[in-house]
Amino acid sequence: MKVLIAGNKDRGLASLMSLRVGNDIVGIIGNKVTSSINHFVEEAKKLEYEIFQPQDVNDKSFITIIKALAPDIIILSGYAQIVKKDFIAIAKYGCINLHGGKLPQYRGSSPMNWALINGDNFFTLSIIQLDESIDTGDVLLEQTFPINATDTISELHEIANKYFPQLLIKVLNQIEKKALKPKAQDIELDSYYPLRFPEDGLIFFD
Repeated sequence: MKVLIAGNKDRGLASLMSLRVGNDIVGIIGNKVTSSINHFVEEAKKLEYEIFQPQDVNDKSFITIIKALAPDIIILSGYAQIVKKDFIAIAKYGCINLHGGKLPQYRGSSPMNWALINGDNFFTLSIIQLDESIDTGDVLLEQTFPINATDTISELHEIANKYFPQLLIKVLNQIEKKALKPKAQDIELDSYYPLRFPEDGLIFFD
């Protein structure tokens, strides 16, 4: 399958490494260029993939460039920008997103952080089909994991980076075999979370 990956950090890199065998990776989209080092982009450069770091992933001129790559599917793995209709429509099988929260209860940003802050005993990794709204697309595959009393966000990220690639491979195999069973989200259970900031993790012991 011809795959275009839009990613960031360890989640993006784990997805990239899992897809190198058996797929044709036609390009890598990283977050826009800043003064800090982008680990995901640097590792992708070492593997000699074509790299894109657009200021606006939805810009018409960039859409034209990506269309020429003719990807079968676009995978978002920790990518920061919100993609819109024209971008989603590029690939034959559209876009799928690796989301670190149960849906629709944990739509929005930093879902794993919020699961910890909320004192949950479990968290869920979800792969969803993107539509034009934020985190509202059909759930293609999900897996739930326990949160131990001593777990921090680092432990949850380790679990996500280990298991997201496995779930991703399963989804692509199901797409190729036409065996996907998308599950619509229950809008009566929806909840959106904002970007998590350090003060959200403060504990008042009194």
